[in-house]
Amino acid sequence: MGANKSQRILWFEETKKRVELNFENFHLGSSISLVVFDKSQSEIICSCTFSNIVHGAFQACNLGYSISEKKQGAGLMFEMLQASIQYVFTEYNLHRVMANYIPSNIRSGKLLDKLGFQKEGLAKSYLKIAGFWQDHVLTSKINQSQIGI
Repeated sequence: MGANKSQRILWFEETKKRVELNFENFHLGSSISLVVFDKSQSEIICSCTFSNIVHGAFQACNLGYSISEKKQGAGLMFEMLQASIQYVFTEYNLHRVMANYIPSNIRSGKLLDKLGFQKEGLAKSYLKIAGFWQDHVLTSKINQSQIGI
């Protein structure tokens, strides 16, 4: 029971730090983190973060997202990302959202394709995940309301 309690305390402290950092980055204008809770508001179902927000000539950001394994395949991530991307395009006047995925993650590839992301290339040894450098498919979605501006 003691280890379980100490694990909960550690999880709480790590979560608190992450929320504080997300809040600080939001106020700095460098990232936006959003979450969807279950109906009881006791569990996070899915989340997304728009990070490395750059204005000026670039007007772009990176998108990261995750969903609870037991909620995958229900369309919730699509629904969240569709609304969230529209929000950053409208409220932050961004021109481009970039999202990358490991080639073997077929579900992510299909999700991004359904959201209108276009494949732009393959980055070799792009991110170190689980101790290994992983290739990533590079994709982006352009804010259609800014085409020709």
